[in-house]
Amino acid sequence: MSWTSGEVINTTTRLRRLSGAIPTSYTIFNMNDTYYAECNIPGGTTYYDDDAATIINNAMSALSNGGTIFVRNGTYEINSSLTLNSKIHLVLEWNALIKATSSLDTLIDASDKSYVVIEGGKIDGHGFVTTVIDFTQSTPTVTKHKLSKSIICGAKDTTNSCLINITGNSGFQLDQPWLDGRVGATGSTDSAHYGIILDSSGGQNTLYLGDINNFFKQACIRLGGGTLVIIGGALEGGNGTAVNIKITSTNSGPSLKVVGTWMESNTDNILIEEGSYSPAYIDIAPSYMSAGGSGYANIRSTTTTNHLEHLRIRGGTWVNTGGTYCLDVTATTAWIDKAAFGQDINLTKFSHYAVFHAAGWGHKFNDNLITTGKIVAAGAEYSSEIDVDNNVVLRWKDTSGTLKNVLKLGNNDETELQMYNGIIYNPKNYDASSVSGLSKVINIKINGTDYYIPAYTEYS
Repeated sequence: MSWTSGEVINTTTRLRRLSGAIPTSYTIFNMNDTYYAECNIPGGTTYYDDDAATIINNAMSALSNGGTIFVRNGTYEINSSLTLNSKIHLVLEWNALIKATSSLDTLIDASDKSYVVIEGGKIDGHGFVTTVIDFTQSTPTVTKHKLSKSIICGAKDTTNSCLINITGNSGFQLDQPWLDGRVGATGSTDSAHYGIILDSSGGQNTLYLGDINNFFKQACIRLGGGTLVIIGGALEGGNGTAVNIKITSTNSGPSLKVVGTWMESNTDNILIEEGSYSPAYIDIAPSYMSAGGSGYANIRSTTTTNHLEHLRIRGGTWVNTGGTYCLDVTATTAWIDKAAFGQDINLTKFSHYAVFHAAGWGHKFNDNLITTGKIVAAGAEYSSEIDVDNNVVLRWKDTSGTLKNVLKLGNNDETELQMYNGIIYNPKNYDASSVSGLSKVINIKINGTDYYIPAYTEYS
């Protein structure tokens, strides 16, 4: 039902209108069990009906070229999907609730649209919907969607259910939402399998996280292609077996960057699953990372054939309660800078080289530092094989455990400089009778012949 905006609306209705704070095209409200979509455009049509979904969709359809819809405080029970047009700005007042009341694939459908902004309020699938908000694109493209400061919850317990699907998006922004995988405001049972799904992308998407993202069955975020940047906030796997971020793809290799995010999980924080893809990179500077349980790690990969191309870690505190490793990930290269690790790092999975700078705290690395490439360390403390005691010390073994090379730099009681079976040695209390046992200080090759200059501290 509808009337034209030129007709008189009673005083109570007029008082409910948004008083010029936002230039709204339509104001949605409920009065006496009737829902209204009051048009604020001269010559436009105002709608009213006893079904909330009908009224909101009428307003959406009327704004075929975009506009702003303001939803007043109140509960809006939805029994059919709300379909958004491009360039729609949907604003929910702080106590406005859009709640599904029947089984739906999607509660809010913004698929194959662009420039959609959803802001404020609460959007609740109430255990009836597979996807609460669908931003998917059938062809990856720049969409510039934004979801800001909303509470999103209530996807049902079914395969690949999620709160937000941004597959195919580029330029998507998430601005400090509250994502909750549970059904009901106080329920403790997880239902949604994922918080956010991104399976492919034409470019970068940025998530400015809120403080609570929890209670999911599979993962808070599933990254299956494209580039995702996560800034701030918290990712919590909940009380079950969910990981914070699951990287899995049959598309082009996904890439992930995390800055200043708190992560907790009873299993893995980041899990890279086996697949026919090579993830491009993980660049992570977390505030805190806590994984849990035997066989799990802060970052773990099950892949053995397709390596992560590059792992970059910049700072953060890393803890794996009950587990062996903080890092148990297959990677071609790794660069670790000033991070504090509570458990070991499995270097056997770094196929090319690893660089460590000023890492510290607790158990640092697997005692057998084994890699097919090179290890570079500076100012670091690494368990029993590499450690610092007013010195910088590197030691590494071959696969049989035989100590192959030792480099010590410092001025302790034992020696100034030394390398066994290598280049530098400054022995203490040696005499001429032991010259044959010394390594060489300098190796010079002239016309293919090696010449050595040995070092002695004492002569006889």
